[in-house]
Amino acid sequence: MPIPPALHFTTDEVEAQAGVAPWDRQRRFRNEINPDDIATTATAYAKAAGETRRVQDLATRASEMSQDPGAWHGDPLVDGANRVIETSEGLRQGGAEIDEVVGYIARAMRAAQDTESNVHNLIHGPRAGTGFGSGGLSQSGSGLNVQYEDHLARARADWIGLEGALELAVNQWAADHQDHLGPPTYWPTVFYDGRERNVDHSQPSRNHFVFDLPQELAQEVRGVHLREAADSATRTYGDMDAEIARYRTNLTEIAGELRRLGYDPTEGPFTLMTNAPMARFAAEQINGQLAAGVPEPHILELHTRNLAGITSDTDDMNSLAHLIMPGAPRELSSRERAYLLSFYDTLSPDALSQLGHLGDNHLVPQTRVANGVNMLMNTEIGGVNPAAGGMVPASIREFVYADENSALFSQSGDQFNTAMNRFNGFGALMETATVASGTQFSKDLGHAAVQIQQAAADRGDLEARATATDMGSGLSLAPNTASSGMLEAAALNTVASADLLNDPAYREDLLSQRWDESRGAAELVHSGTIVPSDVAPNSPEAERYIDAAHGVLTHAGQNGAVITGPNQAELQQSIGNTALTYMDLISRGAATDSLIWEQPVGQEDVVNGKEVRHGFDLSREDRVGLFTFMNGAESQVRDEFFSGVAQWQQGTATHGFIRAEHGPEAAGLSSEAYARAGAGETSTFRNIGTIAGAIAEAQGRNGPQDGTDAKTTALIAITTLTGVGNTVLEAGKFGGATSLGAFGISEGLRHILPDGDAAAQEAHWQALSTGDVDTRVALANAVRAADYHGAAARTAGPPPLDPERDTVVSEWATNVVGNTPFLEDMRDAYLTELAGS
Repeated sequence: MPIPPALHFTTDEVEAQAGVAPWDRQRRFRNEINPDDIATTATAYAKAAGETRRVQDLATRASEMSQDPGAWHGDPLVDGANRVIETSEGLRQGGAEIDEVVGYIARAMRAAQDTESNVHNLIHGPRAGTGFGSGGLSQSGSGLNVQYEDHLARARADWIGLEGALELAVNQWAADHQDHLGPPTYWPTVFYDGRERNVDHSQPSRNHFVFDLPQELAQEVRGVHLREAADSATRTYGDMDAEIARYRTNLTEIAGELRRLGYDPTEGPFTLMTNAPMARFAAEQINGQLAAGVPEPHILELHTRNLAGITSDTDDMNSLAHLIMPGAPRELSSRERAYLLSFYDTLSPDALSQLGHLGDNHLVPQTRVANGVNMLMNTEIGGVNPAAGGMVPASIREFVYADENSALFSQSGDQFNTAMNRFNGFGALMETATVASGTQFSKDLGHAAVQIQQAAADRGDLEARATATDMGSGLSLAPNTASSGMLEAAALNTVASADLLNDPAYREDLLSQRWDESRGAAELVHSGTIVPSDVAPNSPEAERYIDAAHGVLTHAGQNGAVITGPNQAELQQSIGNTALTYMDLISRGAATDSLIWEQPVGQEDVVNGKEVRHGFDLSREDRVGLFTFMNGAESQVRDEFFSGVAQWQQGTATHGFIRAEHGPEAAGLSSEAYARAGAGETSTFRNIGTIAGAIAEAQGRNGPQDGTDAKTTALIAITTLTGVGNTVLEAGKFGGATSLGAFGISEGLRHILPDGDAAAQEAHWQALSTGDVDTRVALANAVRAADYHGAAARTAGPPPLDPERDTVVSEWATNVVGNTPFLEDMRDAYLTELAGS
């Protein structure tokens, strides 16, 4: 008897009821594995193993052979059960390494085929007890198709049983009413699932009744067995999930071993290890680990191994990209792009944040995940275009492209702190990245970082105002460390960093923030202002970095007071390092306005013995302002900076004396270029004097403050011929010594003048009259280092220490330098800069 239509349900309806789709998953997994392709691939790899001795050539050779399945040397490569077998002759021909690599590949193929067979049997396996093997054995012992048919059959059996029960009930009713003349005393009923049900009846004629089972009962019977079929589907799906999870974990481990041996599983026709389902599985495992609490380090390491291979992480020393250019991104294949997109589409925003909060014990998986973000979002190597917002995975979009509705920008303290901590986790993750992203995404990271800091600052202002009016909650606001990590990731792209700093609005925003942590801003300044080592200094590509340096240094000269306070030391130091890098350009003292310039090829300016095509000038005010800013920096930053200036002074003077003694060829300059420098080395020593005057003026501006003692001292360590030391021991609150201590270039005890306006005037006079002593000492040391006119043999050693006055040191320096016009060149420029005329 056919089952009534009202009782039937399809496998799609079973999956909808169960909320899982075992039939669909089995089909998708078979398409992923494709046993026929595996057989072809097995043949190709076995053949390739016999023809190459290099692991790096294996995938390429296998790709060439992948169209030629079949046997090799008369030996089958796939046995009767469609499982890969190894031909020992072929595996040995390539040597032990090839043997091991192909062994792993064969093991992966067998795992794939076995798992596909087991998953197939979970759906299509025969009834238990009819030869169904152990592989893919479900909890019921039969394939899900058999179970599904059984549930349909039981629904039909129930209905047949109900029809029989109805027949018996009607017969009994007819017997009870055979001689009854009035209305029926009762109607027939049937029992189903422990309950009594009324039946439908009609009276087509006076003495005849027709009885039927109600249609709603058919739906009830159907529902009971549909739910039971859904339970079977759920159990089968669980069995299937366990089978596939074991397989994917196994393949992930094998992929790691192959990479250890120098083989890239993303190459060639072998795609099992790096396909989209494997990516989703890895992300799901990480999501689960982090959601459950403290993750197992080996689980995170295992499920980020494929990311390591794609991103050429620093722990993947065998990757081709790493060998060519360590840390550099490479072109993504379509397969790798699909893997990354599936991984980050599956990884949750919570997981990205939680990864960053794990700390250094999980640095390897953190770096892999951060590098994966940067490579996926790098349009220039085949990644996602950030401008196409719909393509950006939600896990990334939440942090980099947060909209105004984000809790981070709300005014609720609890919501702000929760959101800030989420962003901080993302920032901590991104600061572990070692691979640069594309230009657009790097810029987006930079803009997001400033936006987040502005939101944090605005929230802090709101809290402060509320507390001041007794309306606040007294809530302690979470610090913003997210921005620093995001800026560090952005700074990996030097082009993007320079472009950001060349945007006046962004430069203003970046350098005007009161950072909770300024390391990221410091990294961006360094990245965008220092010409990379692989870019020629006078090439067109270098121009953007030099222009960015000009922008940063002029901003610091004009707005340096903003870059002060707690947590700003790293940014101050980065700006100082940029200044030291461009000290030659800063020393050009003739400019009245700060500007950038470019010279034609062959007409390069010569600055302190160096040919310069792209450069800039700083006005006197910006130059003095820059040194005023650095003089007011955090003490260690200030000391290191002025020690660096001292080294620049002495090094520049030394090379100037060498050129004067031995000619421009000693510095690699042509005679034509040297002629463009002007009056020989006069410009070099005038530039040294310009820097000395600018710093003396800057430190004069930071003169004695109220409350200082009438007599305070600064002890300055001395330079030697092999290096410069700079240890400053200060008493009181003096802003910086006006003379010897300015550069850490000579030693001596300087008396600091009394307080007040008179003291400031006296400090200015002293700078004019004797403030260049330290610079003269630098010249003296340079004369001796360059052996200018045989100075090394005829001059005394380092300057003496006189506890009373600088004049002894000054006289020593003058005697060493001798009757050279360079000393006067330096002195004239010093006085000119100091006087501002």
